[in-house]
Amino acid sequence: MLIAQISDVHVGGARYRQELLRTAIEEINASGPDLVVVAGDLTDDGYPDQYPLARDELERIDCDHVVRVPGNHDARNVGYVLFEDTFGARDSRLRLELPDGELALVAVDSSKPDLDEGEIGREHYGWIDEGFAGAADLRVFLCHHHLMPIPGTGRERNQVLDAGDVLSLLRQCQVDLVLAGRRRAPEPRRLPPRLAGGDLRAAHRPVRPPAARRHARGGLSPAPPIWGVVAPRRSSFAAILEAPDGSKGGHMRRLLIALAVLASALAVMMGYSSSAGAYGGGSGHDTWQVGLSFNCNNPSFCGDELGGFWGWVEFDRFADGTIAGDADLTGCGHSVGGSGPGGAGHLDLDITAAHIGPSQPDDPNYPDGHVFYIDHNIATFTGHGPPVTVTDLEDFLGDSGIPAEPGHYSFHPAPGVAFEL
Repeated sequence: MLIAQISDVHVGGARYRQELLRTAIEEINASGPDLVVVAGDLTDDGYPDQYPLARDELERIDCDHVVRVPGNHDARNVGYVLFEDTFGARDSRLRLELPDGELALVAVDSSKPDLDEGEIGREHYGWIDEGFAGAADLRVFLCHHHLMPIPGTGRERNQVLDAGDVLSLLRQCQVDLVLAGRRRAPEPRRLPPRLAGGDLRAAHRPVRPPAARRHARGGLSPAPPIWGVVAPRRSSFAAILEAPDGSKGGHMRRLLIALAVLASALAVMMGYSSSAGAYGGGSGHDTWQVGLSFNCNNPSFCGDELGGFWGWVEFDRFADGTIAGDADLTGCGHSVGGSGPGGAGHLDLDITAAHIGPSQPDDPNYPDGHVFYIDHNIATFTGHGPPVTVTDLEDFLGDSGIPAEPGHYSFHPAPGVAFEL
């Protein structure tokens, strides 16, 4: 199941660039999504001459299912009326039967005429609840304004006025994913169980390339549209962040995700037999230390995702049974013939809570082993720009694939490809 999101197109604005929007749409079409959501601010001022242009450009999206909501810019100058005339209802509900399961989506207009702030509104609560009623494998909520504060975006004034009540409602409806636009910074968020009651995740405006982020804080132009894809899988969501200038915000993380992919293949290639227990430690304290590396220099195997990462992970179990840890991973990407993403980066992962549980089919020591499950983390990425810190980074939550039993794993699926754990 693949969902593509695009937002904040701002057709007709001073920094709107048609070629960048068309590039983004071409890349969305190439990804072959099952659903495309357009999360508001299709126009810059809501004027009558901007809506036809926005309609003509967005009609280039090649997908059977496209859902749109207006943003605060679309509601300016009585633009909310023109939105309905051009795109249809501002609120909508959708049920899709897909090969991966049934998807239930509820999309709500969070804008208010001529105001920057937004609100879902109590009048929508019953309608939202009805939209998520019944069985569904994935429940998705879409609006323009964010439901949670977004770090690094200035004074917090524009999340929806009834955010707390809406989050409570979405928890009751067992919503899995919230998609929103508005802010100009990447901030996927998993709500802690005490707030979300499960796996509710919020993804606000996937990413802007560095130049556009500086524009958002008062500098450069143009400001390209933002898009990304979300791929729900067994127990999490893989978010691939894109920008139409060719930069890929998820490049480093996709290299790290390759670890789990290779570990799955490794489980087929190798057996594992060892007694459970810590690798080391002391009185009242158990320690597990793991070194890992992955490298791919084979374009036929990894495409343009060439490079690798190296690092270590440590887990510590204390006398009261709680487990915490940390990890440091350094990676780099490089290109072939001057194309493809490149650069280096570093990830510092503070594992604030973890536990040991049975291994899963994708783990290298399945079926008789145990692995570490990461419950909460704080991740800091350092690359060619300022450090970015994310709480509960989704790609490093849940089954880590790291065995609780000692051992060595080595896998070479193709020439120029190596994985060591």
